[in-house]
Amino acid sequence: LDYTEGNRTPIARIQASRTVGAAPLRVQFSASESFDYDGADSLTYRWQFTGQSLQATGKNPVFTFTKPGTY
Repeated sequence: LDYTEGNRTPIARIQASRTVGAAPLRVQFSASESFDYDGADSLTYRWQFTGQSLQATGKNPVFTFTKPGTY
């Protein structure tokens, strides 16, 4: 049993269609299993795949990694 005063933190559950491969690597992401215990709250999705800038929004973005590397 956990007591949290106020709004509870949402639970992020992320999946990727591929986790390894040669560049360019096109990956479909999904946050469809993410949820918020506070049912009246709605989730928003902001994705950053490389660096600090926003690169996608929405629950199921597709992103292509153009350079080899560990992300």
